Amino acid sequence: MIRAALKAQPLGLMFVLARDKAEQVSDERVYPRNRMREGNRPQDAKASFTQILTQDANNADAHYGLGLALAAEQNPQAAIEEYKTAARLDPKSAGIDYQLGVSYVKLKMYDDAIAAFQKEQERSGDDYELETALAGTYQAKGMSQQAQEARNKADQLKDRETDR
Repeated sequence: MIRAALKAQPLGLMFVLARDKAEQVSDERVYPRNRMREGNRPQDAKASFTQILTQDANNADAHYGLGLALAAEQNPQAAIEEYKTAARLDPKSAGIDYQLGVSYVKLKMYDDAIAAFQKEQERSGDDYELETALAGTYQAKGMSQQAQEARNKADQLKDRETDR
């Protein structure tokens, strides 16, 4: 659930997750509330998640959050490593492979991105954003027919969401 929300608004909720995790790991305030009000600053979230990981290296949510912060800092390669660690620690968790795919696209690693998006699709089911990401990746790879099919599916999913 947290990861689904992070997919929608990664930076804003990343700070909440960092604060909550820091408070769970330590009695001390690792991430003061007043810094959270200053805006969506990935470097602050990165510092908070890194602090959490010094206390709990196997915290999948912290690795995922650190990946989001690194991606926001335009460091997709480092983000990929954090997402892979989060996936290894929590293989059933939704959202990780979507973000992994997004980072692969930024590096023009289209085959890896498609595989990550498809894995997320198997885990999470049909999703408008996921189909849109797949369509864009297929198009970038020159797979026009698959891109059109994914766009059509995305349109159907969007129409279903609008009807609700």
